[in-house]
Amino acid sequence: MFSRYVIVVLLSAAATYLPRVLPFFAAHAGILPRHIKRFLSIIPVATLGALLFPGLIVDFSFFPLAGIIGISVAALAAWRIGGIILPVLMSIGTVFLILMAFP
Repeated sequence: MFSRYVIVVLLSAAATYLPRVLPFFAAHAGILPRHIKRFLSIIPVATLGALLFPGLIVDFSFFPLAGIIGISVAALAAWRIGGIILPVLMSIGTVFLILMAFP
């Protein structure tokens, strides 16, 4: 019984891992067309919006300015620095400091 669950988990992991890793290898191998490479480069920004925008609407109904400033910091950091981890962390830090300054 236990091995059946392990097999299901491993197959599920492989099914979700392969679609994520194949574009990475294809992009670095140079076999993707230019427009697909551009599309793949936009995915981190789209992910940033999908992570932060719903929280802005739901979690900051009591102080929406904090959420708007946090989103602005994240957008600016993503535009200037790139990536997704640092903009998210900067947004969290900014909102934290604003909420601590204006309780």
